[in-house]
Amino acid sequence: MKTLFTLMFTVVFVFTVSAQTAEVPSGGLGRIPYSIEKWEHLLWLSQNPDKWGSNFIQTADITFPRDVVTWDRQKGMIPIGNTNTPFTGSYDGKGHKVTFVFIDRDVDCVGFFGKTDDALIKNLTVQGSVRGSMLAGMLCGSLNNSVVENCATLGSVECWGQRGEAGGFVGRNLKASRIENCFSRCDVEVVDYQEGIAGGFVAYNNNSNIAFSYSTGLVSDVWHTGGFVGLAENSGGLFSRNFYDAAASGQNDNVGAMPKTSAEMHDQATYLGWDFTAVWQIDPTENDGYPYFAPLTTSLAAPEVGSGSKLYGVYAFPNPFKEVLNFQDNVVKVLVINALGQTVVSMELLGQKHLNTSNLGSGIYVLEATFSDGSVIKQKLLKQ
Repeated sequence: MKTLFTLMFTVVFVFTVSAQTAEVPSGGLGRIPYSIEKWEHLLWLSQNPDKWGSNFIQTADITFPRDVVTWDRQKGMIPIGNTNTPFTGSYDGKGHKVTFVFIDRDVDCVGFFGKTDDALIKNLTVQGSVRGSMLAGMLCGSLNNSVVENCATLGSVECWGQRGEAGGFVGRNLKASRIENCFSRCDVEVVDYQEGIAGGFVAYNNNSNIAFSYSTGLVSDVWHTGGFVGLAENSGGLFSRNFYDAAASGQNDNVGAMPKTSAEMHDQATYLGWDFTAVWQIDPTENDGYPYFAPLTTSLAAPEVGSGSKLYGVYAFPNPFKEVLNFQDNVVKVLVINALGQTVVSMELLGQKHLNTSNLGSGIYVLEATFSDGSVIKQKLLKQ
């Protein structure tokens, strides 16, 4: 499949050559995150694996220069994180976009983030063209023990290697990772028709959770193909209230999500249980009628200074939860706030690090966790 991005890059910019100069972003001292505000900062980040365990915030929309397709002998951007050195930090896009991403590399994990481990990525939109030989996803090639929230991908993803795996959002979703409130509008193709895996959202999912997410991209038919998830194994993980556009994808399976007509995908009534107050909006004149993100609110945005090595944490788990909620060891006090802004639980954690929530009804809550160093973090929770 010839994508619009690849065709545009090849025809217009094949003769363009320029030098790229990386710039060190501000921040990075103590618990102050690095501030990413232009593509030169992303270039610096991609070239410095020793910084892949740090914290980052993005402070502006970023567009790569058109000659990105000529970088490094037409390989484009280097993915942030790889098999040897995964990205283990946090990246908060603050609702901003990174556009005109171009990656075409013969490496194990290809995506804006190549491979993660115990990372957080949130509030970020990535648009472009990603092509790799094994695991490919627009946001991340291989997501491991990580959390992704409020992120979107647009463009095209392609994988050409033997048993290549390509997902519009993530290639592989592994090791109890959690993806929530995200969407992909990427077309997906795997060239190896014998053993390839292709999914409109995730190619391969193993014991990891995906909730309140959707995809709309066209997905090529290969060995294992899904409109949303190509293949789910080893219990697959928990899938909750996910959907995909069956007509747009060319698929009609039920792995990880329910297939819907385009008209249903444009109807808010389809998305039962989704938060159309703080997280999502829908308007026929925006995003081709599909749901899109509401402006970030300070009540649900994590602060820029946090506890420990990250600005975030999966401080309460599992999420979504049913009855018992568990907490990290360094959480000393919790408040649970309902959708009306009322505090329904206020509790100091002494010896126990769990909370029985049988008295709470199902719905969306905000957890306010206080840590042993006095810092406070907020996390959105869903009780089923």
